[in-house]
Amino acid sequence: MHTLILVASGMAAMLLFLITAHFANKSRGAGFIDGGRLFIWFWLVATVLNGAYGFLAHGISLLVELMVFVVVFGAPAGAAWYLSRMIRRRHAPPAQKPEASPPAA
Repeated sequence: MHTLILVASGMAAMLLFLITAHFANKSRGAGFIDGGRLFIWFWLVATVLNGAYGFLAHGISLLVELMVFVVVFGAPAGAAWYLSRMIRRRHAPPAQKPEASPPAA
């Protein structure tokens, strides 16, 4: 149950990061804030600290903590990575066509 709560919390935090970055990008003139990438670093630190606490304070085995870490970190981080790529594609400048050179004589 604890794992499910952490994954749901991660998804909620990811949405918060993405929404905050969206509004920050709208109000800024230049530059682009990628909320998904920021979230992944934040979530990595949070899940490592959670695993360390479980290992050190509660005596949960390291192997169990590593397996739970894969799920707790992987699901929200994977979703954030995917959404970040979709958002970046939407905000990317259009590709410029190369100028046609005149035919050689």
